Amino acid sequence: MEKNSQTIYGDYKLKFMTGIEYQRFVNKWSFGIKYEHGFNKIEEYPTDCYDCFYGTGNMREDNIYLTTNYSIFKLFNSRLKLNTGVSLYYSNLNFSGDYQGGLSGGGTRENSTYNTFGAAPSLSILYYPIERLFISLNSNLRYGWSKELDANSNQDRKVNEFVITAPELKIGVNF
Repeated sequence: MEKNSQTIYGDYKLKFMTGIEYQRFVNKWSFGIKYEHGFNKIEEYPTDCYDCFYGTGNMREDNIYLTTNYSIFKLFNSRLKLNTGVSLYYSNLNFSGDYQGGLSGGGTRENSTYNTFGAAPSLSILYYPIERLFISLNSNLRYGWSKELDANSNQDRKVNEFVITAPELKIGVNF
């Protein structure tokens, strides 16, 4: 689930992302790099206004993170961990779609690309059912400085990005 400022209304939407992550562990600290990719359809049908735009948009997203995490505590013989962390990230996102509605009824076309740099504090719970396999629930708040290119008007502007991810499910293997 993610709330993303690049969609028209910025509501929580279920998204599917794939990725790969490498982490190096040193005592209670871990350092790593992560890449994520997603292509999702975002349906936006607001029910609280009569002159809003509505329809389905397409979101293509690529994210790269440099991560640092710290294990606050471990329970049950180190099978359950609570981690906190912060990441620096770069995101390249394209959001496009043809929307109907609006005050005039003529609709609108959205086609914007965002290049963003920012920081993302996070909190996660990791469970190790066996020694090397882990299941993780992670939440983070990404805030960044973005340059938006609107392909319809061929103009760019600087905007702030916010993304709230809660929860993100990860399944992985420690090597």
